[in-house]
Amino acid sequence: MSLFSCAYSAVKFFTPEDAVLFVAIGGAESGWDVTAEGDPWYNYRNIDPAYHVFACGDYTSFGWLQINLRWNHDTVAQLSGGITDNCDQKLWLFTVDNCTRTAAYLFARSGPTLWSTYNNGSYRGHLEDAALMVAFAEGPLFGGPPHAGIDPPFAAIAPPAAAVAPPDSEVPPP
Repeated sequence: MSLFSCAYSAVKFFTPEDAVLFVAIGGAESGWDVTAEGDPWYNYRNIDPAYHVFACGDYTSFGWLQINLRWNHDTVAQLSGGITDNCDQKLWLFTVDNCTRTAAYLFARSGPTLWSTYNNGSYRGHLEDAALMVAFAEGPLFGGPPHAGIDPPFAAIAPPAAAVAPPDSEVPPP
């Protein structure tokens, strides 16, 4: 997966402006790595002893947008159709659209301040790349804004002009 895959997913679940913001956040959070793992539970053991309960291996945040199970376990369970095991939730969040959909759900309820890279401003270093790739994902090559269920990048590409039948007025009589 790549920056494009993340941008393509973001335009399915966010407005264009918010898609740019979240693709930039994803750049700062994970470098657009859909299998990123972060926030080791042991970093929080003196602050929040319950953190380890939400870990898979040593980590508690997963996917390109680093969804933290310590704070969002129930939300992920709800959106995933009832997955409650931490490691199964991690794997579910490794699917780019699942992670993006979860982030859009959280954003609609709480805004972008749930992401530390928004709060500390580090997402700003990724805004240019995010804006370019979101514009590309929304562009005519991919049929405009994508719709859930289209498998990027090739499913939305129009057939070559030669494969399109000419209008009736241009068809020679038999």
